[in-house]
Amino acid sequence: MKYKVIILIVILTMGMSAYAADACMDEMGHQGDKRTIQENKIEAVKGGAGTPTVDYEAWLQDGNGSLSYWTNGTFSAEWNGSNDFIARVGLKYDEPKTYDKFGDFSADFKFVKSGNAGYSYIGIYGRMENPAVEYYIVDDWFSKPAAENLGTKIDEYELDGDTYELWQERRNTQPTIRGDMSFLQVVSVRKNARQCGHIDITAHFKKWEELGVKLGVLNEMKMLVEAGGESTGKIDFTYFKITETERSSDSQESSSSNAEALESSSSSETSKLAMMALLSFVSGTVQVFDMQGRYLGAVEMLSGESLGKAVAEKYQNPGRYLLKQNGSVKMVTVEF
Repeated sequence: MKYKVIILIVILTMGMSAYAADACMDEMGHQGDKRTIQENKIEAVKGGAGTPTVDYEAWLQDGNGSLSYWTNGTFSAEWNGSNDFIARVGLKYDEPKTYDKFGDFSADFKFVKSGNAGYSYIGIYGRMENPAVEYYIVDDWFSKPAAENLGTKIDEYELDGDTYELWQERRNTQPTIRGDMSFLQVVSVRKNARQCGHIDITAHFKKWEELGVKLGVLNEMKMLVEAGGESTGKIDFTYFKITETERSSDSQESSSSNAEALESSSSSETSKLAMMALLSFVSGTVQVFDMQGRYLGAVEMLSGESLGKAVAEKYQNPGRYLLKQNGSVKMVTVEF
């Protein structure tokens, strides 16, 4: 079998990638095995020790719908005649920590969509506890969320290349997948919709706190597609990843991303960093992850052997793989 292997040296922390990406320009596409789930179901893919669970959810009120996802984290969904269809893909945490005790979170995405809805939200979704908070970062929609459904407008702020309006409302004894409960709903809506780009999730959280919103313990962080009000449609995420990059050990302040650090350094400094990462890969066991940080297994690298060849021969699937050994990481792209 003929294949081409491209190796990029990156710095990886917490099992998630931190290389510079432009979802609007880069191609990811659906790669690996495909699985489809029907409505009102959650499938959880357990991560390795110290890593979050990856959840795939499909929920439906009336009509029919489904969610399909691939090994590399991309997904698509379609629904017909639904009063409320929900698809969520992303991270579930069980550790009792607030967001600022993790690394810095961000998401990169690209999708195409068609259909209609009486109301809809496309963007980042999650829940926090103690206090209970349901949060949204809305970057696109089939019909823009109406002010009368968002509660009280707190303020506006600039982030991710546009202006966001921040709204909040107390939801008292409302049905959730955890049963009826009361919580604060926080919704940040981008003024101009987009279908691709980068969301600095941690920066949004910080803006909310600056504007007086009290956030709790992080429970989940997912890409959301919600459409209701006699809705029929489909959406296809051909690029999607949520990234957690490590904070500086010397400070709790958010550090710039590894990619930005490399870009701002001189070419000689970049070469030194790359060489150090390259030389630190030695013969022995190398862990293999997909682009969502999920552990796939391990390959044994022999002295003088091509690591990319070993990965290609073992997994037999084109795509990107993250390889980790003793704290050093490479990204390998296999093309057959």
